[in-house]
Amino acid sequence: MQNKEQHTHPGAGRRAPLLAVLGILVLLAQVARAEDRVCRFRHCATAALSISTDDGALGSVVSTEARYYGDPRRLEDPDDPNGWGEQLRVESIPTTYLAISAQYRIQMTHYLDTRQIDEPPDHAPASPAPFSAPPNPPFEHNYGFWPGESQGPGNAGTWDDWANVASLGHEIGSHSVNHPTGGIDSEHADAPLWSGAGYDPPFHGWLPAFPSWWQEYLEAREDGVNRSFRAPTDELAVSKWRIEQQLRARAARYPALKDYTVLSFAYPMGDSAAYRETGAHYVSARLAAGGPVDGAVGPPDWRRMPAVAWEADNLPKMISEVDAAIASGSWLHQWGHGLGRIFCCYLNPDTFVAFVAYAAARRDAGELWIDTVGNVSRYLRERLDATLAVDRGDLSGGGVIAVTLRLRTLPGHPLAAVYTVPLTVELGVPSTWRMAAVRRGELVEQVPIERAVARFDVIPDGSLVELSEGPGIAW
Repeated sequence: MQNKEQHTHPGAGRRAPLLAVLGILVLLAQVARAEDRVCRFRHCATAALSISTDDGALGSVVSTEARYYGDPRRLEDPDDPNGWGEQLRVESIPTTYLAISAQYRIQMTHYLDTRQIDEPPDHAPASPAPFSAPPNPPFEHNYGFWPGESQGPGNAGTWDDWANVASLGHEIGSHSVNHPTGGIDSEHADAPLWSGAGYDPPFHGWLPAFPSWWQEYLEAREDGVNRSFRAPTDELAVSKWRIEQQLRARAARYPALKDYTVLSFAYPMGDSAAYRETGAHYVSARLAAGGPVDGAVGPPDWRRMPAVAWEADNLPKMISEVDAAIASGSWLHQWGHGLGRIFCCYLNPDTFVAFVAYAAARRDAGELWIDTVGNVSRYLRERLDATLAVDRGDLSGGGVIAVTLRLRTLPGHPLAAVYTVPLTVELGVPSTWRMAAVRRGELVEQVPIERAVARFDVIPDGSLVELSEGPGIAW
């Protein structure tokens, strides 16, 4: 059989290497990617927003009552032009904020000075004796409230109320035990918590005797016998301990509270003289004034975080602050005392609804992450401390991308166990991928790919996370 002559194009000998080079270029193009990163905020939002209240202000404004330090005649008194006698009565602790937050899917932080919630001992009078009101609101005495009035024991709801609030995802933070107006410092170290005679400056405790839970705390404390109140340590530690004790005790009804941990603190009167001690107890501690936090670097000191106070129905200002935070990539923390007319830093309920609706719309547009102070604090601290390691291996043959996220210094923090907030990671993947399977142990999550980028959450505990092409299995 005669062999057929084979004719070869002069350039054919160079075609194979050229095709190989083109193949490599195509593969490189497929894996060309944006820089792998841990997003500044959760879900890669541009900015973050936290909303908090102080002094157990989680109230439902349903009626107006004349209350001028126990004197109902002062509501329209001409000697009271500022209307300090008009206080909004709280009828149902959870209703207003919970209804609004549920409607717009937000969680808030509520700071409690725990003496407001603890009822007097059984042998104490049911109601303290009335006090004579001074001619002007006595702000030098506990924000102008006298014992038994708006901030007395039992007037900020019950532990059952707050357990329900916490079970819905809201954060319960500490605002000290006694809300000392002189600041939480060491000036009054070893002063008694309760004198046994009622109102007791400088700590403003008015229970007529040591409550039973104080002895429980003493027994749990290291020294176990010292009945004196140590400032500032116990203002910081006792409130945290008491909140955790009471919320965990209700875990049978609210299982999520089994290991509840108080994460953040708000300084009474914004006085941070004791800031050096807060780091041992809390992830962050909040001042009462300042501006937004730079999302790139966090606050200069987590023990002195700035915040912005509400200004009586100034909705345009509140909205402009959100806009500015988004423009600068910042974390905005707004706080107030409640809804309705109170002595300071309050909002009309309609104003609050309008503000939350605006913020929720920016969130739904992907621009804003709204979460509790504790969660945002932990996210930022974790992100600033984390090391991201990515190993792509050989993706040409259906390989996987291996990812680990590990904290460097926070494992040595006194509250190391709380740093478990997932961080949002963005990784470049081959441009041919349309879906990725993100495997964490036995769990596999389906992640859509946008512009050759996969976005997913990783807990920064050093565990291996693997990405591969494909839909994976829903988990």
